[in-house]
Amino acid sequence: MNKRLFYYLFAVLCTVTLFTSCSDDDGDDTPTVIPIEQEMAGDYKGTMDVYYVGVPDPIASGLSQKVYVTKASDTAVKLELRDFVFFLGSEELNLGTIAVENCPVTVEGTSYKFSGNQKMTLLVGDCDVAVSGTIGSGNLAMIVDVKVGGGTLQVKVDYKGLSWLEQKVLRLKF
Repeated sequence: MNKRLFYYLFAVLCTVTLFTSCSDDDGDDTPTVIPIEQEMAGDYKGTMDVYYVGVPDPIASGLSQKVYVTKASDTAVKLELRDFVFFLGSEELNLGTIAVENCPVTVEGTSYKFSGNQKMTLLVGDCDVAVSGTIGSGNLAMIVDVKVGGGTLQVKVDYKGLSWLEQKVLRLKF
């Protein structure tokens, strides 16, 4: 009887140890919740500098522009630069609306990083558009690279803006 009890306790002890050790091996499979609507989505008003790729000085600087950020999914945003027009000397260059539909978002400290690529047809022709940047504390900083016609013309846009809501709050402070 003593041997049976000993074997039974030994089997229970081994089984409990086996199951508890397996639970420690499980990874954290819960996805990171990104509060896109609360922290990122909105209208941003700011300024941008426009460069030809390879030329150090901007061809247009301090241009006022709004960027619209909306939720594309639980982990991605859509970015829109509507009616993107700038003057090259006295000539108006109208690129139209640049919209990158799906920019995956990652959390980096208290900011959110995003990047995305899209092929689109703008008023100047077929373009490859790449966008990357960060959003945090109501600030948006991003770089937009536009390659027109397979790279015959490459334009880089450096944008910095503040959310409309953040601008309204700043105006109310005394």
